[in-house]
Amino acid sequence: MVKDRRLPRIKKHILAGKEIQAGDRAIHPIIEVLVMAAGDDLLGFRSRPIALLIIEPGGEYAFSLEGEQMAVDEIYSLASSLKDIGQCPPTEQ
Repeated sequence: MVKDRRLPRIKKHILAGKEIQAGDRAIHPIIEVLVMAAGDDLLGFRSRPIALLIIEPGGEYAFSLEGEQMAVDEIYSLASSLKDIGQCPPTEQ
């Protein structure tokens, strides 16, 4: 029997987590998911929160959980599914 010798591949996905309501603020966690697979076999995955998008009546801002400064438009470019809910105009690609 010949074993499948395909090299594992890693794909990175940036996802927006479930919205959290805190008074009149909406907080959206932004999560990075790394998936490692070989062929049709899932070998493993890792997920970690990387940022928060906070939307409130006075505006919106991003808070990086990695200790770096992060602009709101960076969040929208990473997690494009959030473009529909924010007040920030979509960025040009």
